Amino acid sequence: ALAMSSLSLGDLLPAGSGTDPDDPLTLGKQRLIPNLGQPIKAGQPAMTLYSAIYPVAGSKEPAQIAITLLLENQPANNATAVLPAPDAAGKIPYATALKMDVLPPGNYRFDVGVTQGSSRAEESVAFTIVP
Repeated sequence: ALAMSSLSLGDLLPAGSGTDPDDPLTLGKQRLIPNLGQPIKAGQPAMTLYSAIYPVAGSKEPAQIAITLLLENQPANNATAVLPAPDAAGKIPYATALKMDVLPPGNYRFDVGVTQGSSRAEESVAFTIVP
């Protein structure tokens, strides 16, 4: 069945030598350092939203992702995309850079849904931007 990991919001930094290639937060030559619920200072230039998606094995239909940004539980922005084919392990690592410096202080949440045919998986992550 279609599945996705929890969402992580954080900073991408160079992975450095000695990084475990099986580390789920390693993305190519970079490593995601997750924000563990700390408030984000207004004006921070960017962060990365990451999830590992596990599409239905053998399905001919591509998986699609829909991301909604909510501010104080009101939709503020959304985006959709067709996901690439899974890697040899059957996983689609999905990461997208987010411009944070355009967001005013407040309480936010990303709601992410992935669909493939009639299958659906959903996750969300909340964060706060402070002055």
